[in-house]
Amino acid sequence: MTEAARLEHNRLQTEAFDHIAEVFDRPLQPDIWQRMERLVASADPQPDESVLDVGTGTGVLLPLILACNPSRVEACDL
Repeated sequence: MTEAARLEHNRLQTEAFDHIAEVFDRPLQPDIWQRMERLVASADPQPDESVLDVGTGTGVLLPLILACNPSRVEACDL
């Protein structure tokens, strides 16, 4: 992929996401927060461990993961 094509792809992707961002920016229901807390707790990240959040989306789990003080956190999504 050329640099120009990559930049155009990034521009189009940003434009598309900006168009639907309000769908992802809604407050989460309390039961969803509770399930996410249980999910992170079940992983039991330790301070000397690294955490990989694959499919992080908008990063909603990151504050819960970071509260466990892992040594490193990597998050990725398309």
